[in-house]
Amino acid sequence: MGAPVTVATDEEDERRRLAPGEDLVVDPPRQGRLRTLAVGGGVAVPEALGGRGTLLVAGLGGLDGRLLRRGDHLPLGDAATGGAPHHPEAATAVRRALFDPAPPIRILPGPDADRFEASALDTLLGASWVLSPTGDRSGLRLDGPALGRRDRDAAVSAPMVWGAIQVPAGGQPIVLGPDHPTTGGYPILAVVIGADRGRLAVRRPGSTVRFAAVSLDEARRAWREHQAALALVGSG
Repeated sequence: MGAPVTVATDEEDERRRLAPGEDLVVDPPRQGRLRTLAVGGGVAVPEALGGRGTLLVAGLGGLDGRLLRRGDHLPLGDAATGGAPHHPEAATAVRRALFDPAPPIRILPGPDADRFEASALDTLLGASWVLSPTGDRSGLRLDGPALGRRDRDAAVSAPMVWGAIQVPAGGQPIVLGPDHPTTGGYPILAVVIGADRGRLAVRRPGSTVRFAAVSLDEARRAWREHQAALALVGSG
């Protein structure tokens, strides 16, 4: 408040300078279910767990760990030390890749292959899955053919990672999200690679999802390329 600020959104290539008191209306996304707004200097809320985002399930970060409400004011940092992307063309390229529905979501098979029927992985890779409207940040449910299991949900619950594809007894897979719980004893047929987690998360319910298996080396290379693209977007 009281000084101009530079902003940029993910669907426009140009930065915009806002005067004090000037409004900015951000329209709903044309694709997917995500919009991104960059503000000069960044949002200067206190850091929590090494970041300034909000973890709603734990009530941490952001503004008092809650959703924003009408009338809230967010403090901004020093525009000299941060700001909107300096490479809008790179930001556009990253967004285009993020929302491109053509490439399949890449996965690493395992680790619980022995708990599934031999055909389960082929079924996962060969089917066109539909993103269910019942998913959330804990997990995205996929509708499609049942994936055959060999056992019940009798395994010991264990820590898990974002992107793990767990399969309950009914055979319909759930891709764990950033707010995921432990496995609950469900076996894991595969894991979405880190570079493609965002590509899956931004898709709207009803979207079609296909998977492709890659090697560990391919997954690591994709992650390095993904990180390099993000670094270019935010570099000065």
